[in-house]
Amino acid sequence: MLVATALGVLFGLGFFSGREGFALPDDFQGLGLVWAPDGEDLIVLGIGQGGVGVAELRSVGGRRYWRVSGFPLLAPSWRLAAFSPDGEVVALGATDGLHLIEASSGAEIARLPVEGEIAWLGYMEDGRLAVAVVQDETLYIELRDGIGDLVSREGISPCRLLPYHLTGKLFLSPDGRYLLYPGGERDQWIGFWIVNLLRRDTGDRLSWDLTEHLPWLKEAGYIEALALRPDGGEIAVALTLREPGRPDLFLLDAASGKVKGVRLPGDAESFSVNDLAYSPDGKRLAAVSAKWLCVIQGEKVQTSWDVPGILDIAFSPDGEHLAAITTDTVILFRLEP
Repeated sequence: MLVATALGVLFGLGFFSGREGFALPDDFQGLGLVWAPDGEDLIVLGIGQGGVGVAELRSVGGRRYWRVSGFPLLAPSWRLAAFSPDGEVVALGATDGLHLIEASSGAEIARLPVEGEIAWLGYMEDGRLAVAVVQDETLYIELRDGIGDLVSREGISPCRLLPYHLTGKLFLSPDGRYLLYPGGERDQWIGFWIVNLLRRDTGDRLSWDLTEHLPWLKEAGYIEALALRPDGGEIAVALTLREPGRPDLFLLDAASGKVKGVRLPGDAESFSVNDLAYSPDGKRLAAVSAKWLCVIQGEKVQTSWDVPGILDIAFSPDGEHLAAITTDTVILFRLEP
């Protein structure tokens, strides 16, 4: 059973070195976050007592407006949340289906069953809710209307991995035209080495087999994170391993098919990138490892911070802030124009 609590507590870290943020309560282990469309609030996702999913609406200053708890989860990897374009509804995904929450109060509007397990969800520019579902080893994309009713269900590709293995690796562009998802056979690494980009308006599908560029990848590593530039023109790819003398991050040009490499902070002994995010205008790319966070513009690192333990990152709607979450803290980085 979901429990909603309205609160007004401020947990402050203060302002320091271009950052601001707030600490999370002791009964909350942070996992993910999502910006509200107005850039004033955040949905913070985590695990509460008893291992259930918890969602909180917070102001950027840390004030907690409400908490909803009781979402059943299969794995400690939860980023299934999205605001409707008008900011009035929050969609949350769990193992028992979709939950639509009133953003102003935290009250549950609807609980909707889903056939299969949810791997990703997000609202389109036209207000429809898109949900990626894995069922019977097949990846589907569902489109739902404003009240959550199913409009269409499209089979995309075979998928033999568990849905939470797709966390940070599957995206649908805001206009619904481009779907990014990984491919590859299940093996001892439980990994992927093929990048797929489907143009849903034409049905054209582009694929990049990264083992053609990195022969060792199929035996010793796999794709750790993917990100799709909002216009669908570029894909960022991070791998589980960093090999001496080789790029740490790859940028795939969707039009030409060319692959460019980017070197990141640290050396090959450093931790690999585990999350990626493009800014809304597509001009910046954020990359995070277990020890640092950096922002890339073009093919060069613009700035970086030594921050350990980041689990998820997200740009604000205006692109001026970058939010990051650890198990116990939310940090907001102010970015230079």
